[in-house]
Amino acid sequence: MELNALLEFKSEFHFNGMAANEKTQRWTNTTDCCSWMSLNLSSNNLAGILPDSIGNFKYLKVLKLYGCSFFGNIPSSLGNLSYLTHLDLGGNDFTGELPESLSNLHQLRNLLLASSKLTGNFHHALLNLSELTAIDFSSNQFEGMLPSNMSSFSNGPVEIGNISSPSKLQELSLGGNNLSGPIPGSISKLVGLSYLDLSFWDTERGLVDFSIFLHLKSLTLLDISHLNTRSMLDLSLFSNFTSLTLLHLSGNNLHISSTLHLPSPIGSLGLSSCNISEFPKFLRTQTGLFFLNISANQFQGHVPASGYGHFQDWGTSDVIQRSPIEMLDISSNSFQDPFPLLPNSTRIVVASDNQFSGNIPTKICELVALETLVLTNNNFSGSIPRCFENFNTTLSNALLEFKSEFHFNGMAANEKTQRWTNTTDCCSWMSLNLSSNNLAGILPDSIGNFKYLKVLKLYGCSFFGNIPSSLGNLSYLTHLDLGGNDFTGELPESLSNLHQLRNLLLASSKLTGNFHHALLNLSELTAIDFSSNQFEGMLPSNMSSFSNGPVEIGNISSPSKLQELSLGGNNLSGPIPGSISKLVGLSYLDLSFWDTERGLVDFSIFLHLKSLTLLDISHLNTRSMLDLSLFSNFTSLTLLHLSGNNLHISSTLHLPSPIGSLGYHRFIGFTFSNYHKSVVLANKGSKMELLGSSFRIYKTIDVSGNRLEGDIPQSIGLLKELIVLNMSNNAFTGHIPPSLSNLTNLQSLDLSQNRLSGTILPELEKLTFLAWMNFSNNMLEGPIPQGTQIQSQNSSSFAHNPGLCGAPLKRSCGEGKEEARKQDEEKEEKDLSLELDWIAAAIA
Repeated sequence: MELNALLEFKSEFHFNGMAANEKTQRWTNTTDCCSWMSLNLSSNNLAGILPDSIGNFKYLKVLKLYGCSFFGNIPSSLGNLSYLTHLDLGGNDFTGELPESLSNLHQLRNLLLASSKLTGNFHHALLNLSELTAIDFSSNQFEGMLPSNMSSFSNGPVEIGNISSPSKLQELSLGGNNLSGPIPGSISKLVGLSYLDLSFWDTERGLVDFSIFLHLKSLTLLDISHLNTRSMLDLSLFSNFTSLTLLHLSGNNLHISSTLHLPSPIGSLGLSSCNISEFPKFLRTQTGLFFLNISANQFQGHVPASGYGHFQDWGTSDVIQRSPIEMLDISSNSFQDPFPLLPNSTRIVVASDNQFSGNIPTKICELVALETLVLTNNNFSGSIPRCFENFNTTLSNALLEFKSEFHFNGMAANEKTQRWTNTTDCCSWMSLNLSSNNLAGILPDSIGNFKYLKVLKLYGCSFFGNIPSSLGNLSYLTHLDLGGNDFTGELPESLSNLHQLRNLLLASSKLTGNFHHALLNLSELTAIDFSSNQFEGMLPSNMSSFSNGPVEIGNISSPSKLQELSLGGNNLSGPIPGSISKLVGLSYLDLSFWDTERGLVDFSIFLHLKSLTLLDISHLNTRSMLDLSLFSNFTSLTLLHLSGNNLHISSTLHLPSPIGSLGYHRFIGFTFSNYHKSVVLANKGSKMELLGSSFRIYKTIDVSGNRLEGDIPQSIGLLKELIVLNMSNNAFTGHIPPSLSNLTNLQSLDLSQNRLSGTILPELEKLTFLAWMNFSNNMLEGPIPQGTQIQSQNSSSFAHNPGLCGAPLKRSCGEGKEEARKQDEEKEEKDLSLELDWIAAAIA
């Protein structure tokens, strides 16, 4: 039986386009697998749908398939593996919900499903698995509320009064999902927990009773960051915890007493976005920190990390410098010079969005373990230190060459780099990020001597001239971002030598020329962003070369590595290659402003791209009609831009809800599209309908510049998440719907250039976030409401409405009435005069 299960399993999965037997040659009909109790195929190139036959390995105790490329539903047949104690399916691309049949696995101890794109609710049936010691559902898309009786996982009825009764559950990791509602107080009864992750739980601005964590004294790792609560968390709550080594509280409002002492030997501390303005003094006793994130707070002045930077009342040596810091994030504060001294253990430094200025300190070059340095959006000036390229002690000549070639906005490089010498050692650096600083000049050929570099980010500087072909020498490079510069000329073909390159980002760099066919050789690419340049010509017809293996339409399940292809805003022309349909791993596709020269477009090529979350195919200059029902089976779209195309939209169309991560902005743009009368416009375009639940989470809706007629639908008030609403330049009639006052998150409203009548609703004054509005060029009348939100607008927002009166317009409402009264009196006098004239004529 086990042998048959093995061979059936072998026949049903594949390896990214390669036949399964090429990887499993030793699995034959003579294989003895009857005694198998463990199957570990993690981190291989396995792909496809996990077959039902997996449930035939009935004696299996351990199943590990982490980090493969399985997709589709998790088979319910897993519930047949009654001996299973360890199940790890994390790091895959599954869809759908967790099968309830897993509740049959009564011997299961470890249930690990992290980062698997699963949806649905937390199954109450899992509470029956009393042997569970570890649950890891982190980084999925589970939603809804957690069961209130979480204590069912404990061994026996644990009550607060009997808190010493141990539970078997040691790890509960639910962070990075879409869970919401109150955090169950019964979590306090899981006193055996050593690892608890509830990060990004959306309490919907509700209150959290943080005392529920008081009883979890065995915790070594706790992540309750970003709970979206209005409750204040007093850090003294953890003053009696002695085992905490990881404490992540980012995104919550914290109270930190100046006398607080934490006895735990904390190694990883996350305090980002906690509204802290004073450097926490309890850190002076924490000498084991290897990860510290204090970004996005309100710190000012020096970083207390060097002899010139600590506060006067600390009375101790420097906190950061005497800790074994490996990762430090101090970004998005107001820290100023001097730049902090860092310990030699530092591998990653993120100091962007502060107020550091002057030269980039060459002391950084002494950090022998440094791999990643992010200094974007500061006020640094001068040239890039020469030591940044010195990855080999034999490169001293290249260092001096680089120094002589580089400059800053017309100033000689040696005026800024006097302390940079050929003895500087930065041999182990792998990442260099200097984006969005004031660096300028021609990017010299000597940049190609950074031969061990893996990441190079120079976005948003002022580099000009050609991109040096020497970049092709950086054979270890995986990430290259040169976007937002002023380069000229074409892309060097030498980039096709970067066979490890995954991200090639060159947006808004003024580059010209054609799309190099040689780039098709870069099979590791996951992201290409060439948007907003001046590339021209046709795209290679064999775009599917980016896919991993010969992907055919008949084998469309074989995934490609390319996830982002952004070519919009160029001068590309000709037919759109049908081979794009084979890039089935794409999540972001931008082909906007592609000039098909009024040719036909086979829109069905997008049908296979079911992983898309963002699609922009606006302004294709085609005479083809795009039927929006094409996207009716797309479940992940969060951005859909179709502007400038002829659309057909059925009145019964339903677009399923996007499944994007929290915080993603949802847009739908149809600006200047030619809507046909059978669209969402029923009967001669007299009506606009909003159909489907998907509309309720969009944050921006722009239907401006169309031919929409009739009343603005009352159902617009259901779009509670709307931030921007633009319905301008149409032919809407009737009154402004009162339901607009329900859009409490609205920040921008444009109803201009329609035929709306009636008054401006006073209820709009309740929209406290509404910062911009435009009612001009309509037929509105009556007094303009006097609330602050409305009165803060410019008078042009109300212009060309003959019947409107009151501030901010110069025409007062009283003036209108007085003019009307005078006109009536003048008319009566004129009529009386005419009547007297006729009487006189009759007498005569």
